[in-house]
Amino acid sequence: MTVTETVTVTENRKTYPQKWTAYNASQTNEKDKFLMLLHDLCSRVNELPLPKTGRRPMPISDALFAICFKIYSTFSGRRFMSDLRDAQIKNYISKTPHFNSIFNYLENPDLTPILHALIVESSLPLIPTVGSLGVVHGQIVAVAGVLRPEVEGAGTGRSGC
Repeated sequence: MTVTETVTVTENRKTYPQKWTAYNASQTNEKDKFLMLLHDLCSRVNELPLPKTGRRPMPISDALFAICFKIYSTFSGRRFMSDLRDAQIKNYISKTPHFNSIFNYLENPDLTPILHALIVESSLPLIPTVGSLGVVHGQIVAVAGVLRPEVEGAGTGRSGC
């Protein structure tokens, strides 16, 4: 004789209340805040030396903004172009590049150390700032409403970034 028993196990999982107002505000403003922070981060990168001959490349800050925004968007290069045109209208970039230019910059090994430096800088704690750009008590002070890394020397034209 075989006896089959069914056992029901109930697991009590701890749940946490959701702060829906903050969550909704975060989700609905994420892209706007990302673009603002990305522009601020990329605009502080020193330009690369211009080639002696040939076509002038786009500003490095525009190239970095475009490739980072492209990756963030998860869209194909062609579908991403309308977002990039919007970024130009909002003055995040000076000119909308061709979608192939974005991929060319992504494959440029000269940008690798710059991108690594941007990753490090973007991981630093942010502080709200007021006033003109400068170091006050070890903190960067900048245009009102802008967030800056809480490290001395950030955004001051240091080499490598």
